[in-house]
Amino acid sequence: MLKIKTAQLIEAVGGSLISGDVDKYGSVVINRASYDSRDVDANTVFVPIIGENINPHKFIPKMLDETECVVSFTQQDDLNYNGDKLLIKVSDSTNAVQRLAEICRNEIHIPVIGITGSVGKTTTRQFITLALSAGKKVYATPGNKNSQIGTPQTIFDFDDDAEIAVLEMGMSMPGEMTRLAKMVKPDTVVFTNIGITHIENLGSRENILSEKSHILDYAKDGTDVYLNADNDLLSCAEFKPEFNKIYYGLNNKKDIYAENLDLSEGYPSFVACIKGKRINVKLHVYGKHQVYNALVALAVADSYGIDLNEAAKKMTEYKGFAHRNQIYKHQGITIIDDTYNAAPDSMKAAIDMLSVIRCEGRRIAVLADMKELGELSESAHYDVGRYAKTKGNINAVITYGELAKEITKGFGGTECHHFEDAKVLENGLYESLKSGDTVLFKGSNSMKLFDFVDKVMNHEFM
Repeated sequence: MLKIKTAQLIEAVGGSLISGDVDKYGSVVINRASYDSRDVDANTVFVPIIGENINPHKFIPKMLDETECVVSFTQQDDLNYNGDKLLIKVSDSTNAVQRLAEICRNEIHIPVIGITGSVGKTTTRQFITLALSAGKKVYATPGNKNSQIGTPQTIFDFDDDAEIAVLEMGMSMPGEMTRLAKMVKPDTVVFTNIGITHIENLGSRENILSEKSHILDYAKDGTDVYLNADNDLLSCAEFKPEFNKIYYGLNNKKDIYAENLDLSEGYPSFVACIKGKRINVKLHVYGKHQVYNALVALAVADSYGIDLNEAAKKMTEYKGFAHRNQIYKHQGITIIDDTYNAAPDSMKAAIDMLSVIRCEGRRIAVLADMKELGELSESAHYDVGRYAKTKGNINAVITYGELAKEITKGFGGTECHHFEDAKVLENGLYESLKSGDTVLFKGSNSMKLFDFVDKVMNHEFM
């Protein structure tokens, strides 16, 4: 969707040309942006994003000399480059590429659905995409490009043939959601929940809600806003009266809700009640929390005229992402791999899943540190341990990492074991796991519990 001549690019991003021959290269059409100097071609603008450990400006002269790329942004005006290709000075590369995304978004004339929340954004995006695909050609955020630098790429890569778009919008710091909203300008908004992910940066759950609510900064009057009615903050959130609030949930049966929920097979089956319409739904991913994602997906699909039975059928194609609620069997042991990331709400959802899945042996939770919880870190980890204890059928809790010690304290008892050494934990798993057991692995991505999943999957148990 990005199509702009290099000569126009300078004015579009508020930059100034410090080097290069506009007569020679000014008519070149740019259709993509890259943050990687190794991934450029003749129609690419290179965007150097300065990181903690690297300044990509040092690659610009060689990149312009040795590739077909003809234009690059720069925050520095002292680069040692003597060629005739274009260097555009900008005050900030991220701001420049975001300004370009705003211009590009103004040329997109299809409905755009924006999704935010503390957890569940990616799965909700996938469910909504599938539900809408029952009747429309859908463009969705590719991979995890939902950030300050990922969202511009998502907008630049818009499919010209798409009839509707589903974009995931992630943030972790104050001010970020407003910038995302200015680029995305969603026509429909979905809030999954408000937890304590990134509370270290934002201070409180109320601040998290306030920051995420900026997703509506550029929304039009009459915008549908879908809110999880079972989330304490979203159930009473206040927005402009011009927005159309629609509630979905399990406990608070307002606009969109589920009945006859059955989790005995792990895969949720239920009756979805969508504004008076009733549809039988059977998902192919585990966990009660998936019902929320599926409910709002059906509601959004219904609002855009999609047949709900067809939408429900399409959602059965979703079988999860790597390291997110993946179920494996190995030598009689059931392994739940939910190691992609962790926050208190998603940790409890995983424990819920472990507690209801059929199990012939013991139910064992291997839980690691949850990051970015700030002052609430100690109490949040302890609360997860207490929550696991209340289930009554979690036979053992194994914790890993310094923060996870508090989970051990919360669970208590002799069947709770803590490790801080990876090799010792690995050997402990080999010694303790038996055929018939079901074991859950859950922790923040940086804890790399997925490595332990791989090790257990490749170990020959006696």
